[in-house]
Parts: sequence; structure tokens; C-alpha cells
Amino acid sequence: MKISGVIITRNEEKHIFEAVKNLFSVCDEVVVVDSGSTDKTEELAKKAGAKFVFNKWKGYVEQRNFCHSVVSNDWLLVLDADERLSDKLVKEIKKLKQNGLDSEIKGFEFFRNLIFMGEKFKNNRFTCEKKIRLYHKDYGKWIGGRVHENIKINGKVKRIKAFIDHYPYPTIDFAVEKLNNYAYLMAKDRFEKGKKIGLMGLNLKIFFTFLKKYILDLKFLKGMEGFILAKIETNYTFLKYAKLYELNKKGGKDE
Repeated sequence: MKISGVIITRNEEKHIFEAVKNLFSVCDEVVVVDSGSTDKTEELAKKAGAKFVFNKWKGYVEQRNFCHSVVSNDWLLVLDADERLSDKLVKEIKKLKQNGLDSEIKGFEFFRNLIFMGEKFKNNRFTCEKKIRLYHKDYGKWIGGRVHENIKINGKVKRIKAFIDHYPYPTIDFAVEKLNNYAYLMAKDRFEKGKKIGLMGLNLKIFFTFLKKYILDLKFLKGMEGFILAKIETNYTFLKYAKLYELNKKGGKDE
């Protein structure tokens, strides 16, 4: 079993060298598909040993599916530049490569930690995210909207009980800017589907989002860091639906 590691990038000089090295711990090649970085992403990716490919940005789904055409192996291991395979996950993937696969299995699902201000969130199996990131490219297709794309596997998927560590928000300013951009893209998706929001609906979205993020996701156990992250994520929900309201009021015009 040979694996191609894949990362899509744009201006990821702070992460890309370590991300490529991390993938090389289990991958036979690493391919970085870039949409026009203006920083040192290309230089550092190549320095780490990656193959570097440019592809004009058309959206997350399109970029992910394009990756299938530029890798040498059938099995892909997909990471974002701000993600790392944990030591345990590295060991589990090495076991797969050594022991071979059940021919019915076409994908593998992992748990994912979110690390913010030095604290690990969603690091228990009751509240953590689960992501399919290792799959056979002939049986996988990326689907979704402008953000939060997912891989659809035509076959059996097996869960590996080990974690990807995710470092999405190095600072609060970065988190606010990133989620503000995502909020706009999500609002556009909802607007194009004919979705609307009113005052009562917006208030309910805010209330239940904070309830889920702070209480149900157990962020209250993380003290101040947990409260801050829950509030940032709740603000993302507010902005997403506020922007949807704005788009409807303006008839879809951005300005």
C-alpha cells in the first residue's frame, strides 16, 4: 500500500514545512496543490521534499477533486496545512501499510482534536469531530458548498481510533478574520438555496449555538480558553446568519 499525502494551500508559509514533514512520516510522496501563494509557501514546500503544483482556485470541492489527477498513488492522505498526524495515528497508518488492507475498505476515518490557546478541545470520543482523510481516490469524491466540504466514499469506511491535531487559530485576531470569511461564504451558499432568517430565528441560532459549543461540547471544562472559543464560534454563527439577512435585503448584491 503506497500513499500520496496531499495539502491544498495559499500563503501557508507558517505551516507548510512542518505539515509536509509530518506527512512524509507515513507517505511515499507529498503533493502540495497551491492556488497562488505570494509568500514562501512554494519554497518551503519544496525544501521539505514535496511536489508543488499550481491550480487556479475554483472552490474547495473543485480543488480537492483536482488533487486526484496529480498524485502517483491510489491512496490519498489529505491534511490541511494547519493539521498534524498524532504519534499514535502515525503508528496506526504504518501498521496498515505493513499488514495490508481488507479489499472492501475504501476509506479510513480519524478523530480530530482542535487546539486553541494551548488547550485541546473535542479530544474525547463523545464530542470530537470525525473526518475521513485516508481513502482510495477511485472510490472517493469531494462534495459540498463553498466551505465545509466532505468526501463521499463509495465503499466501506473503517474508523481508526487515533487523532489528527488541528491548529486553526494561532491568535484570536486570526480566528475572527478566518471565521468572518467563512461566514460570508456560508451565507452565500444559503442565499442561493433560498434560505432566509428573521429576528426570532437569529436569536434562537445564537442561543442554541452557544449552548452546544459551551455546554454540550464540554468547553466549560477548559476554563477561560473554553469560554473564549465558544464565544468566537457563536459569533461565527451570528455573522453567518446576519450576512444571510443582509444578502436577502440587498437581493444578493455584495455591496
